[in-house]
Amino acid sequence: MSPRTEPAFLLGAGFSQPAGLPLSRDLTELMLDRARGSYAHALNYVVGQVIAHDARAGASPSLMPNVERVASAVKLLATRRELEIAPFISAWDSTVDALDAQPPKITHVTRNKVRRALGLDNSRPAGQPRLNEFLSALEDVLRQSSQPEPRRIFEGILNQMVRELSALLTLPADADLSYLGPFAQWLTAVEGPVTIATLNYDLVLEACLEPSPVTLSTGISDWGATGSLDFKSAKIELLKLHGSLSWQEKFVGNLNRAGLQDDGGPAESPLLVFGQREKLQPQGPFLQLLEKFRESISRTHDIVVIGYGFGDEHINFVLEQWVEGAPGRRLTIVDPGFDARREHWLSLRGRLLRAPNAGSIVRFLRVGAEAFLERLHADGLESVLSASPTELESLETFDHPYG
Repeated sequence: MSPRTEPAFLLGAGFSQPAGLPLSRDLTELMLDRARGSYAHALNYVVGQVIAHDARAGASPSLMPNVERVASAVKLLATRRELEIAPFISAWDSTVDALDAQPPKITHVTRNKVRRALGLDNSRPAGQPRLNEFLSALEDVLRQSSQPEPRRIFEGILNQMVRELSALLTLPADADLSYLGPFAQWLTAVEGPVTIATLNYDLVLEACLEPSPVTLSTGISDWGATGSLDFKSAKIELLKLHGSLSWQEKFVGNLNRAGLQDDGGPAESPLLVFGQREKLQPQGPFLQLLEKFRESISRTHDIVVIGYGFGDEHINFVLEQWVEGAPGRRLTIVDPGFDARREHWLSLRGRLLRAPNAGSIVRFLRVGAEAFLERLHADGLESVLSASPTELESLETFDHPYG
């Protein structure tokens, strides 16, 4: 494997925020606002309990939990009777069982379906119901009014959260992606290939590069048929480590093996790694994507992290191994909110450099994605990554090798 002169990039939610997309904690609040009926009751309860738990430990009760933590809590509640620890729990919070016991209400969709079947709307003359449509609607009513199965309410919340996630992270037609223009120009100018790993589900980068001459591949176009990633010599290898809004599961071949298709736009049921506890999934291409990330960064001496708060331990472990793997490697973390999270970053730096090779550097730039990408295009990579220590104000030591 030949070394690469270009840096690798690791992107988190902060990279897409200037495009108008919400961050993780904002997503929780938006989902609460959009929830209705019994789902709203249950979701409010889950979020409220998480906030109360954090407040008892000293956190601000006004701090909304991130959406992946909420999703993990909902998933565990749905499977609580099957957990390994279940034999040791004599009783769950009574509210949890009460929520599961609520019979589901007939949905608005089903009500409209019945109205159409009976000719009670303007789309069909009165008195001309279609028998099959009416029977189908009646089956929905009977199914929804029957006794609920265990897990039903929490499984329903999780499915609803995924649907809402897709809607909330879909770029509006008038989204302003001009802040990514300098990045697209820089990617056009460099020799490549360039590895860009992202933990985001959105299609911001794809939309930005669509009008450019730069070739981009996520590697999954033939994965369903071959079981292998193939980037087809694209200049940009985009590793969507946690899935994509545009990835739709499908069945391929005579064996009905699960595959993937990527039509470029939001999928009806996107394949995502959603939740804090389920990051390493054996289903889908996720383990292969993580190994591809590990292999790709082993050939570069620079990684630039933009908008990632280091909340995923499996990703952090790969970065630790990379920092320790060879001398002269530089990990640059772009974060305009460094001061607010100073203790977090100090702790992270100590962890990453606990047994470094000579000359390994972990440094922080107090700028946002927009300002960093502008400078990357205007001044070039080496100029930005070797910026004067005075730009780090009182943190000059962060620009020097550990020890």
